[in-house]
Amino acid sequence: GGGQIKHENTVHDLVAAVCLPLLAAVVKIKAHQRATTAEQIGNHWAGQGAKAATDTPLPPVRAAPVKVRDFNVLDVQNGAQPEEREDWRARGAIPDPDGVWRRDGQVVALAAISTTLIRLDHEPDHAGREGTLARLQTD
Repeated sequence: GGGQIKHENTVHDLVAAVCLPLLAAVVKIKAHQRATTAEQIGNHWAGQGAKAATDTPLPPVRAAPVKVRDFNVLDVQNGAQPEEREDWRARGAIPDPDGVWRRDGQVVALAAISTTLIRLDHEPDHAGREGTLARLQTD
């Protein structure tokens, strides 16, 4: 911060932003017809970098297996607050002969874990909302 660079703060912000990505950083500004200024030349090289980045194959992704511990659905559901059970009932869920709450034959999940279950099911193929919910109902 000695003030030797015109627009020093902007330059520092730009340098910091360029350092953030791990694999590639492409900075692109408004395009021009002919590259004669430093800005235009930089724009040209940014465009070349963007094109090269799109042609570069990505390394394979290796997913570590997720270890899921056994749990008892009835124990988990018994942790629900009375208000949540009333909500289940209002939505058509009833306890089966074993005491497990179900709606249309499907086990009812606590609100506290529903988001996590949906996220875990959604991530492998990025199915949309309808696809994820349909798969959860059939699995």
